[in-house]
Amino acid sequence: MTRAVDAIPAAEGLPEKKVELMRIAYRLMAQKGMHRTTLQDVAEAAGLSKATVVYYFRTKEDLVLIDCSDFIDEGTKLVRSIKRGCAISS
Repeated sequence: MTRAVDAIPAAEGLPEKKVELMRIAYRLMAQKGMHRTTLQDVAEAAGLSKATVVYYFRTKEDLVLIDCSDFIDEGTKLVRSIKRGCAISS
């Protein structure tokens, strides 16, 4: 079974490294909680320096609150596609 954090899509225009860091951070936050997860934790789990993580996300809050509109748009497209598929097969 795919975990929700592993299912984060690579949004158009979002660097794959950024998406990878988000997946790692969300996995850590699911284990430790948001308040106990640090950018240093994310860096260590990714095998990167904290400076590299900060290059992509200045703060932990930036990581969590990244422009979600790309993901919402992808979800909306998926739901519409499913609805069209259901309408066709009904």
